Amino acid sequence: MKRVLLILKLTGAVLLGFITWFIVAILKEMRLMKRSVSETEKVTDDVFVVKDRFVNLFLIKSDEGYIAIDCCQDEGNVTKQLNSLYVNPKDVKHIFLTHSDYDHTGAIDLFPTAEVHISKKEHLFLKGGKRTFGFIKLGKPNELNRDYKTFESGQIFEIGEKRVECIVTPGHTSGSASFIVDDKYIFTGDTVSIRDSKITAFSRLISMDNKENLKSVDTIKQLIKARGIEYVFTAHHGYKKMHRD
Repeated sequence: MKRVLLILKLTGAVLLGFITWFIVAILKEMRLMKRSVSETEKVTDDVFVVKDRFVNLFLIKSDEGYIAIDCCQDEGNVTKQLNSLYVNPKDVKHIFLTHSDYDHTGAIDLFPTAEVHISKKEHLFLKGGKRTFGFIKLGKPNELNRDYKTFESGQIFEIGEKRVECIVTPGHTSGSASFIVDDKYIFTGDTVSIRDSKITAFSRLISMDNKENLKSVDTIKQLIKARGIEYVFTAHHGYKKMHRD
């Protein structure tokens, strides 16, 4: 009995220590995101960054209205940021979601006239997948209480004079996607981070499948090189202007 009690105590201590480490690591990652997220600003003549605490959404200006990449989570804060850019939410005509986590979808009702797009794989995740948090599998899938259309990897949308190419880049979630606009910009959501000016994988603690995520990071790097991408935009770790040789 003493041995059993000792084993139970040791197991409990190890488990408590691991949980403590995990929580501390997540909080550290959140602090990093808050420091790394970009401020609301105009980046190029046709790309704008909008800040919401620790996450960004991006607007691409077209002659048919704005195209949004994600939509952040706090409607009140996003409204203030859009006002600073003199952007009316009703002028956002399309939203391309990198994935369905709440910090990327929570403010979606702010854009009532926008057509919403997600990957077909993320649609399947919404209909039955379980969100993992590190190694922990949660019992409830993500939700998106809005009509939307799905796309396949490689599908291209012509919106006004803009060309949006959808690339499914799984790992963070099973249906995560990145978007290439006009072969100049790539929007990666939570697939990659920018750390010390280098493009690298997103946090292993928060992604669902790290092996898949690493493959997706390699895919993005290859696309950047092959297409001569000028800017890389991430959801939590700012953006990077690429230098051509």
